[in-house]
Amino acid sequence: MASPFEAALSAADATMNATFGEEIEIRPRRPVPRGMPIADPNRPIRSVAGIVTITNGIGDIGGARLGSKLDGVTRLGLEGASVWMSAEVAAGLGYAVATGDLVVRTEKAGLPSFAVSAPPRPTEHGDVTLLLAPETIP
Repeated sequence: MASPFEAALSAADATMNATFGEEIEIRPRRPVPRGMPIADPNRPIRSVAGIVTITNGIGDIGGARLGSKLDGVTRLGLEGASVWMSAEVAAGLGYAVATGDLVVRTEKAGLPSFAVSAPPRPTEHGDVTLLLAPETIP
């Protein structure tokens, strides 16, 4: 039997998914030495609810500086992306998401797909955050 805390957390997760979530497709892939990743036949494609977060920022690559002048500074536009999945959604996948798997935002046609860029980050409550990088493979 679930504790009152677990029941409250499950209700909060469901509300977050209904309010902020969108349908995403997890397409498992496996790496190929010196080649493009290919579909992993041992893990099926799943459509699940997830909360996608895109962040933007500016980063400096500093060079030689003199005083407050910006000589030698290169500025880069940075973009980060992640997906949060509730414990129930993550458990419902039936497998662990792996680095290199493809994440497609099915409700946002025309936007780039993303590759999972780091091992999944689970919490003690079972929810999972996936760090993503824009997919450059056609």
